Amino acid sequence: MGVGDRGGKDSLSEAQRQKQRKELSALVKHPDNRQCADCNGKSPPTWASVNLGVFMCLTCSGIHRGLGVHISQVRSTTLDTWLPEQVKLVKKIGNRRANAYYEKELPPGTRRPNPEDTVYLTDYIRKKYQYKDFADRTRQRPVYADEEEPITPPSPAATKPPQPPAAAPARPPAPKP
Repeated sequence: MGVGDRGGKDSLSEAQRQKQRKELSALVKHPDNRQCADCNGKSPPTWASVNLGVFMCLTCSGIHRGLGVHISQVRSTTLDTWLPEQVKLVKKIGNRRANAYYEKELPPGTRRPNPEDTVYLTDYIRKKYQYKDFADRTRQRPVYADEEEPITPPSPAATKPPQPPAAAPARPPAPKP
C-alpha cells in the first residue's frame, strides 16, 4: 500500500470499478429504483445517497448535498467511484425499502413533491431524512433485503375455510341394572 492508500477507492482495480458500474446500472434499472426516492419527477435517478441507500434525480441530489454529509452522502451512479460496502448498502436498501421506513408515518393526503417546487421539495427531504418526521418509529433504520421475510404463497390448507369441530362419537347407553 502506498502513502495515503488505506484500502479505499484508490485501491480498486479497473475490473472492480467496471463490476461496480455494472451492478449500479442494474440497481438503478430495478423496478424499485426506477423513480427518484423523493420526488415525482420524470428524470431517472442517476445519483444515490450511499449511506441512506436511496437513488435520486439530479435535483434531489443537490438538496441531499445541502443536508450535509452527516445526513446524506451523495454519489453519482455513473461518474463516481464507489467503495464495495457502499454498493452493498444501496443493494440492501433501495428506494422501496427506504421509503417503507422513511415515509411510514406520512400523513394521509401528503403529495409527493414536484421537482420544480424546490421550496416544498427541500422541506419534504429535510423532514424525511434530517428530522425523520415520517419515519417508522418502531425501527432504527430500514429493513435490509436480507432481513425481509420471504413472501410465500399460502398453503392449500390455509386457504380452506375452517371446518367445524367433529362431533364427539355417540356413547352407547349405559347398561341397565
